[in-house]
Amino acid sequence: MQNSIQSALDEALGSGRAIVRAHIDVDGSTNVQRETKRAPLADRAIAGQTIDERYSSDKKRYVKTELSSDRGSDLVVTEKGSAAGRPQRVSIAVFLDRALAGQIPMIRSLIENAGGVDYARGDRVSVQPIALAATTGPAPGRRGASPTRMVLASFQPMLAPTIMTLAVAGFAPAVFY
Repeated sequence: MQNSIQSALDEALGSGRAIVRAHIDVDGSTNVQRETKRAPLADRAIAGQTIDERYSSDKKRYVKTELSSDRGSDLVVTEKGSAAGRPQRVSIAVFLDRALAGQIPMIRSLIENAGGVDYARGDRVSVQPIALAATTGPAPGRRGASPTRMVLASFQPMLAPTIMTLAVAGFAPAVFY
């Protein structure tokens, strides 16, 4: 999520004009709800009970007969659940070039939609204008010396053998300026 929001802002605002950090609190528990229903097989009741009581006064005799029956039923068990790993809360922080402070409402809306923010769940979005180190980057769509490119360029000597191996294998390696 962080990478998709960062790349969207880089495309919209220009590389190096915003820094995105995102954190997702994940629910590790599973939730299972089980419902059991019995339905009669025919028009008759599922179970029945008959009680017969008699008292004979001439012999002072008492008789009680009890009969229970279960006529069978369809048993339907339904389980509904949610798997572990669903987001409990999403927090997104964006550090924005001060020159873009007037565009904060539009940028906040972009972040909320790209990050799937749900305030009812407790999600938070913070967009703060700050003075970034290299805010005079190239226009969108042009390559230049953004902070990310400068860091990647510093690793180029160490990555050169790997880049060459990828090129020989048919992969098109990225060029760092």
